[in-house]
Amino acid sequence: MNINYLRLRLNTRSFINKFFSFVCVFCAFLPVVFLFVLLFNTFSGAYKALQQTKFEIDIEKVGIAYGDLRYEIREKLVRYLKEQLPWEEDPFVVMNFFSHYAVDEVLGALNIGEKKVWTTISGEADTVHKYGRSGSPGMKKVVQYFAEHGLLKKVFNYKLFINPDSRDSSQAGIVGALIGSLYTVFVSLVVSFLIGVLTALWLGEYSSRSNITRVLEVSINNLSSTPPIVFGILGLTFYINFLGLPRSSSLVGGLTLAFIMFPIIVTSSLHAIRSVPGNIKQAAFALGASKVQVILHHVLPLSMPGIMTGTILGIARILGESAPLLMIGMVAFVGSIPESIREPANVFAVQIYIWATSPDVSTNEKTSIMVLVLLLLLLMLNFMVHFIKKVFHYDFH
Repeated sequence: MNINYLRLRLNTRSFINKFFSFVCVFCAFLPVVFLFVLLFNTFSGAYKALQQTKFEIDIEKVGIAYGDLRYEIREKLVRYLKEQLPWEEDPFVVMNFFSHYAVDEVLGALNIGEKKVWTTISGEADTVHKYGRSGSPGMKKVVQYFAEHGLLKKVFNYKLFINPDSRDSSQAGIVGALIGSLYTVFVSLVVSFLIGVLTALWLGEYSSRSNITRVLEVSINNLSSTPPIVFGILGLTFYINFLGLPRSSSLVGGLTLAFIMFPIIVTSSLHAIRSVPGNIKQAAFALGASKVQVILHHVLPLSMPGIMTGTILGIARILGESAPLLMIGMVAFVGSIPESIREPANVFAVQIYIWATSPDVSTNEKTSIMVLVLLLLLLMLNFMVHFIKKVFHYDFH
């Protein structure tokens, strides 16, 4: 055989190996690139959302006094704004410059004797000041004039972390969705954890390997591949229409998401229970322990790291679900913080959808904050999974 032909074959094989290795490395780093792009877009949007524009008002020049009604204070603010402009502006633009919360800020400053106060401006004016776009020509002109004369400043938007959702985009916050998510996860966890662990115990310790148990395991595994929207229809039909539970509540949302969390807990718990060595159980039986004592004192403690890992992964799964909750009415506007699981509530995933599809640009930018908080929660949950695996892992070999 020709030596040149052999050299060509070797070079071709070497090139194919290097190319295949390059493709594998590229595919391995591609998700990392996507993650960095996602984080960059999220942080860039969150940075703007963390800022809020304030307008300086001289209370004495406005002429506000004790005893003035709220509508009188707002009329005086509008009149004061017109006097600050060297031209005659459209009354609609002037009235939409201030936030609805500006009256409360003026009253608060008046009660403590301050002569000047920085008041919150509307979402449209705030967007114009931060981005220079997405506003009417009149609003852009007014904001530019006040910015040039030093009457506007940017402050930290702390209200984003203490307020629920609001019709006034300048006052909208994430607390309502946070509390609603916690309530929903709590209900789902209570229901699915108890039933899931008991189901796994029966399958792993009590049932025999028969066709019935195999069908049951396959059915539970099929729940994991069922489209989430199907569970939403089930929740709407059974929990709301049949049982009459309150619509849009965390109770119904948690019970609906329990269908998604249940197979995850059963699968992980069953795997953890079956991984407990049989000689440990046989030794306990030899010492006179009953079946319940073996399960409670040996099987469950040894399998608990695996059970907790599956539970945390289930929580991470339902935190990002929105389709089932849309079916049970958790897409409605909720302007208050829910005080119980029976009150209307929103969750992170649905609130992100509502804000992202809103025509108000000042509301859209808050979506980045919501996404960032959700990513941080998921990151914490994944860290807990790795921590539990590392610290509480039992090596039976």
